[in-house]
Parts: sequence; structure tokens; C-alpha cells
Amino acid sequence: MVPYITLFGRTAGSYGLCSVLGLLVSGFVAIRLGRRRGVPSYLVIQAAVSALVGLLVGGHLLYGLLHLPERLTQPALVTFLRCFSGSVYYGGFLGACLSVHWYARHFAPNQTGLLTDLFACAVPLFHAFGRVGCFLGGCCYGVPCRWGFTATENPLVPEVNGVCRFPVQLLEAGCELGLLLLLLRLFRKGKCSEQLVVCYLLGYAPLRFGLEFLRGDAARGFLLNLSTSQWLSILLFCTALWIFRRAPQTQ
Repeated sequence: MVPYITLFGRTAGSYGLCSVLGLLVSGFVAIRLGRRRGVPSYLVIQAAVSALVGLLVGGHLLYGLLHLPERLTQPALVTFLRCFSGSVYYGGFLGACLSVHWYARHFAPNQTGLLTDLFACAVPLFHAFGRVGCFLGGCCYGVPCRWGFTATENPLVPEVNGVCRFPVQLLEAGCELGLLLLLLRLFRKGKCSEQLVVCYLLGYAPLRFGLEFLRGDAARGFLLNLSTSQWLSILLFCTALWIFRRAPQTQ
């Protein structure tokens, strides 16, 4: 695990670098796919900026809401800053979805379906880069395992030091790439048009539910032995299935 990377004499966090790289690569792919369907590049770029804003707001907001009870005994300013010092993937995903949909409805109403489909194709690619960043940084680490990876000098996440852990981050990254290939195939064949976000959730939600059992970090909230992300996975899968079954399907 390499929590910091030095480039051109400057040191930066591995997770941040991977996230920026993922944003650039996924944006490039979305632009290329959009051109094939006649979507102007500037619309895709503006939608990507909207998604980024929604990602940041939604991810930090959900993190703050989930950690608010444990911070209420602290001073108000400290509570506010610490509650929003982290991010939750599902919050970021939902925030980005809402932002892209809002942008498309108001500034490109004739391209709303295509822009949301492009967003759906970009999400798993961006998330794969993010999970590689998690692995390098040591966060979202896996359960103790006889084989895997052992960190010895990770100042950011000392819990991983000296313990061989299952590389759940890399497994999730690989699964995300598998979802990407599936969504690209659907997009190119014109199937499930304007429903690719729903298709993504139908694939990712059960995947995330299962991968949560391989996570070793327990500070994410638990109810009935299920994590917050697992409960959200159940809710979003059921919602996506309901939407998918009600929507007319493109042959």
C-alpha cells in the first residue's frame, strides 16, 4: 500500500490522484460515446461538472448525517467540520444522479436520456479508479486473511499495519470494470435506452451487498448485523427493480 505518491517533487495522496485520473478517463470515455450518438462534447463536460458537484455534496452530506449522533456532544463547529470530513459512495452516487438529471432537464431536455446513459457508463469506470486509490491508501480495507496484502508503514490508516488483509478494494474495482463492459454493450446495441442507471444499480447493489461482508472496517453503522451500505443496497436494488419492470424496454 502506498498512501502517498511523489511526482515532480510534489507529494500527493494516492486516493486523490486516482480519483482525479478516474474523473479524466471516465469523462473522456463519456465524450467519445456521446459523439457517436450526436451529443455535443460541451454538454457532456457540463454534465460531468454537475455530477462532480453532486458527488461532493451528496457524499459528504450522507456521511455527515450518518455520523451526526456520535458528534452531538462536541462543540457545534467541531461537530459540523468532523461530520462532513468523510464521504459515502452511495450519497455521492445519488447526488451525482440528481445533479446530472437536473442539468439535462433544464439545459438539454432533448438529450436527457442520452446524458444519463453516458453518466451510467462513466460511473463504474470512475469508481474502479477510486477503489484502486482506496487500496493504495489503505482505506476500505478487507477482513484479515491468510493471503492478501500487509501494510507496515501506513500513517493514514494504522489499523491495516501488520495485518494481512483480503484486497476487497481490488476485487470491487475488477467487478466495476465488468459492469462497465456490460453497460457499454447495452449502450452500443441501444438496449435499455434511458435505463442504464437503473441497470447499473441492479448490478452494483447486490455486488456491494456481498462485498460488505469482506470489509474489515466496522465504523460505518450497523443494524441487524448489516452495514449502512447493505441496507442502502437493498433499498436501491428494490427501487431499481421496480423502475425497470415498469419502464418500457427497448428491443
